[in-house]
Amino acid sequence: MAELGSSKGHCPSQLLLARIYENGLGGTKDLAKAFDWYNKAAGLGGEEQPRRQIDTNVLEAMLVVSNMYT
Repeated sequence: MAELGSSKGHCPSQLLLARIYENGLGGTKDLAKAFDWYNKAAGLGGEEQPRRQIDTNVLEAMLVVSNMYT
């Protein structure tokens, strides 16, 4: 379910999928995939991402991404 919503640009689904990969829920941890999904949720996934109104999910994803760089 999270994968379907994530691929359609649904920010809460992208954030959920990032957390699933980050914590290895239901499988192996994959921090690279987690990072990619956090970037997409934060609207940093590339030009194909439509501009969206900043909401708490986007802000949370941006915070996680910035913490991954420090």
